[in-house]
Amino acid sequence: MALLCRLPASLRWQRAVWAALLGVAAAYTIALACWRGAHRLGLLERHRSSGDEPNVATQSLLQPLEHVPVVLARGRFQSASSPAGFHVRAEGLDATMQAVVAFCRGAPSGPSVADGEAAGKQPPAMVTRHFAAWDTGGVDGSRSVNTTALYLETCFPIEIAVNYDNSIGHCSDFAQYVYHSGARLSRLFPPAVLEEKVRRCPHSTYLHGQFPVRELMMGTERAPAAARNFWLPNLEWILVREAELVPHTHTFLAKTRVTARALTDYLAKHGLAGAGASSGKGPRVWYAGHSSPDPMPSVGEMAYAKDYGSFLHAYGKSYWKHMYEIIECWLQHPDWPQLDVIGMMSEEQLAKDHAPALARLAARFPGDARFNGTTPFPPNLRIRGTMTPADFNLLAASRGVHLCPSSQEGYGHYINVARALGALVVTTDHPPMNEFVADGTSGVLVRGHGQLKPERHKLIEDVFTPYMVLTPQDVCVAVERVLALPVADRAAMGRVARAAYEHDTASMVEQLAAVLVESVEALSDKSATSATAVPGRPTVADLRRAWRAVFDLEAELIEKVQAMT
Repeated sequence: MALLCRLPASLRWQRAVWAALLGVAAAYTIALACWRGAHRLGLLERHRSSGDEPNVATQSLLQPLEHVPVVLARGRFQSASSPAGFHVRAEGLDATMQAVVAFCRGAPSGPSVADGEAAGKQPPAMVTRHFAAWDTGGVDGSRSVNTTALYLETCFPIEIAVNYDNSIGHCSDFAQYVYHSGARLSRLFPPAVLEEKVRRCPHSTYLHGQFPVRELMMGTERAPAAARNFWLPNLEWILVREAELVPHTHTFLAKTRVTARALTDYLAKHGLAGAGASSGKGPRVWYAGHSSPDPMPSVGEMAYAKDYGSFLHAYGKSYWKHMYEIIECWLQHPDWPQLDVIGMMSEEQLAKDHAPALARLAARFPGDARFNGTTPFPPNLRIRGTMTPADFNLLAASRGVHLCPSSQEGYGHYINVARALGALVVTTDHPPMNEFVADGTSGVLVRGHGQLKPERHKLIEDVFTPYMVLTPQDVCVAVERVLALPVADRAAMGRVARAAYEHDTASMVEQLAAVLVESVEALSDKSATSATAVPGRPTVADLRRAWRAVFDLEAELIEKVQAMT
């Protein structure tokens, strides 16, 4: 300041102006960084307690939870898809949702010792939000843990057994309940263990995914069925032969609105409402909503460098995404922007399948190297194989328009992930797909003109037909609508899609908090076993008591592991 005062008046004035401008620029940079951080990681504070918006009690669950003491290890638990999947801190273990998904899928991961070598050679036998246990390996690779005893000697409010299908979608379903409902995710134990589990923990809530565990749902000659069987179904995969499971279901947890409507209509039509579940007062249909693990933290700034002039279609291993119709459409328009197609089929196989269309394209442009070259597909159509989750997220984050015109979905994680990445989503105008998109506002709907495909092996066909058939022309019409939009409008629609993802995630967290509170009450109150009306929003005090019960159980698990090792 002294030097500034000794300068001539004209220079002092110029220096002051420049200092003010630099201060404004620095403040803007800090504010932008804070906004981006909040946009990627916070996202939910904008919702207030009004109407169907999440309340303050639920928002508290989105903040870091207090941790139980950790005595299992020092260092870090490694995950195949998330190197920092499980962090072990002085105050506790906190699993990322991506790590829970990886372990659910059977990633051969384990805790790392101080020198960084992975001691575990198999997935954990059980995982909670703040605890993981392996059958063998232990922390230093030399210990064994009796996980069967851990499973039988502790009764969690919500128990999940990973059954036949451990796909990314189904494991993402379970991860939400581990993360937001305090559930314990365990491997599927033998029938004798499950029978003993029901005898010891008759008031736990047993959460089933696409493939219910029949020993828990139906009981056996040696043990009764569990009283609180919660079924989280994919509507299109409930088969006629599973009708016998419906009366033994305490609660259907509906991920989508159409699932809630169709199950309610089915129960009413078949006289099952109020006639099932071991309590005699179910099954109950609870629209809990759903969401997907947020990919934003893993892609960072890539999500803000999105190209809304490029397209992506990821069909994975599914035959119900209209991948062939999308490729057929793109081959009719070699002047369109680039489309990346991600999935299990090779370029050679798809070239054979589309040989007539490729021949027609070459005939349209004789002598043109773009369509008569060494690669079977034109330059604007890139066929890729399967990718690691990390690589896929980076690619998906860079593409501004995601084509997701499924014929049917149980939920639609790849549609929801596209919304989470802020992409303009193109999907089918049929539920549940059209529940993700407001046509012309957050995406574009593909209309199939009522071309439904009944499948009589599905249980709910008499009240709802999930399967919608699209043609290449249906897809082309929707893409032309996108191409007619200015790029700035596409980006704006992507921002609306991201906001819708945030809202739906917050609503789901609130509902899963209510599931936890009710399940904790059922452990101590036998009357809570009966199916009742769907509870309202939990209070902050209720949530604290419920999570305290989970923390106490996690601490008990840790004490038992100490005693074993």
